[in-house]
Amino acid sequence: MRGVRSLLLVGIVEFILYGCAKYFRDSYMAVSSSLANTIVLFGYKMTEYMDAKIKKSRLHDVREMGTRDRRFEVTCKGRSNRGIHRNRVVYECLLAEDGTIHCSCYKPTLLHKPCSHVLAACGEAGVQEGLFVSAYYRKDTIAAVWNQEVFGFAMVDTFVQKNANKVYITDPATMIAHRGRRKTRRIRNGMDEAEAGRSIKCCTNCGNLGHNYKRCPLTDLPRSVEAGPSGNAADGAPPDFRSSSTRRSSVLASSARPSSVSRR
Repeated sequence: MRGVRSLLLVGIVEFILYGCAKYFRDSYMAVSSSLANTIVLFGYKMTEYMDAKIKKSRLHDVREMGTRDRRFEVTCKGRSNRGIHRNRVVYECLLAEDGTIHCSCYKPTLLHKPCSHVLAACGEAGVQEGLFVSAYYRKDTIAAVWNQEVFGFAMVDTFVQKNANKVYITDPATMIAHRGRRKTRRIRNGMDEAEAGRSIKCCTNCGNLGHNYKRCPLTDLPRSVEAGPSGNAADGAPPDFRSSSTRRSSVLASSARPSSVSRR
């Protein structure tokens, strides 16, 4: 649809119609080359899938377990290197008489095509692998889907009507409804908070707004220079003048004692 969005509705429908016709033609040409080949039973995608799964099934160990039913135990090859203890996975496969298959991996039930375990059991039982593939993947079914014809409408009519009076419709997305430059359409993020205004301070100490941890009232205590003679900024007690006067007198008495060492 790239490049045709600006066309009229008739042009867009015609573009889709021609694209569908080309898609049908290319798909049928891809499968028509194998219709005459009797060896090829499925489409090229399913043929590649079957070749890869048959190659993988040759690495499995198959043991027949059923008495009346064709039931097998398929042991897969270990994924570890040699010399390492390997836990090998075992699956159970059943090849029914009515043409249905069952495997404990449930791939045939979900995808309607045999897995490598079923193909290994078919090789052990001597059954053809293509019997258990759904008819959906056969080349005849694929060709029946894409061999339909797509007819055009140009031979009927162009379905275009010309108006005598042309009417021009303005595009609302490009129409300017006011004067000045339009507002920016840039997606805002956290880096655009500065444009909204000055940010509000938040204290990391008390969690309140309007101040930071330096101006927090919880830590607004007097400093040691404002504590006075008590020397303690947090107790709020008045200074003890008796202890200070006793300390001063003891200092003066020690300085007034005579020295025991005589001068010569």
